[in-house]
Amino acid sequence: MSARSAAARFGIGISTAIAWIANARQGQLTAGKQGRRSGSRLDAHEAFFIGLIDVEKDITLNEMVLRLSKDKSVSIGRSALDVWLRKRGWTFKKDRTCIGAGARRPFEPASGLV
Repeated sequence: MSARSAAARFGIGISTAIAWIANARQGQLTAGKQGRRSGSRLDAHEAFFIGLIDVEKDITLNEMVLRLSKDKSVSIGRSALDVWLRKRGWTFKKDRTCIGAGARRPFEPASGLV
């Protein structure tokens, strides 16, 4: 059966049928893995980040990115680090003493995490 007739019979796109036939000819008869990859390249440096935060509670994301680049030769963006920290329960808490003063605020783990 041709790819066009198979596509019409199963109600799929012609390009999809062509791709499935090509995969079958190469011996790949199962579906490929779907979804995002698990883990992050920052997972290997978790102890490094915790150490930075323990030493200097009011360290900024920019400072952490610079230290990671200098000490571990890993280049990442500030927002990537922010997302990674938030997924692990680290938040940027406001302190009443800092309001209006413009001082930097410390990182703190969410309740029950450390």
